[in-house]
Amino acid sequence: MHEFGKSFVAWDKNNFTMETLSTLISWLISFIGIGVTVLIGVNLWTSLSIDKRIKMIVQKEVSELKKQNIELRKQLQAYSLAISESSSGYQYYRLGATADAFYCYANAVEYASKADDKNLLSEALDTCKEIMEKDPQCITENQHTLENLDAIRDIFVNVRDERAYDLYSYFVSLSTPDKNQSHEVSQQGEEIELDNKE
Repeated sequence: MHEFGKSFVAWDKNNFTMETLSTLISWLISFIGIGVTVLIGVNLWTSLSIDKRIKMIVQKEVSELKKQNIELRKQLQAYSLAISESSSGYQYYRLGATADAFYCYANAVEYASKADDKNLLSEALDTCKEIMEKDPQCITENQHTLENLDAIRDIFVNVRDERAYDLYSYFVSLSTPDKNQSHEVSQQGEEIELDNKE
């Protein structure tokens, strides 16, 4: 008969011998050892899975911080460019070079918008409008501005502000022909231009 079976039979007969007692104790110690081993394994498994979770959370947080750092770096760079363009615009405006001042302030609008600095953006927009109201010919007569009409329009259309929309409308009107002009007058102008070339 199996050792365990013998000890169980011996237990039933209330025959406690040293041999039976030692067998019983060895079985109890074995079960306790197995239980302790299982508990230690479960604890190790749990701690390893917690370590993995912590590592994943830390990596996620680090990657989010890196993204925020990149965004802040871009904002800071745009802010410094906006300040630089505003300073240059101020110098040009003070010296009377209104077309160059306008162009610098338009760039300041773009950079201030990217930097999300509402005060700097508002100041640049106000100055652009002031230049346009005081001396609109400075824009229409400036070759550099006329060459960059599309870029200037893009700057103002991307800013959500009523002043930017007003400025955008002005630049759109510069690039579209006069709608009040009839087709015949337009053709006559083209014919005169062709005659002058010949």
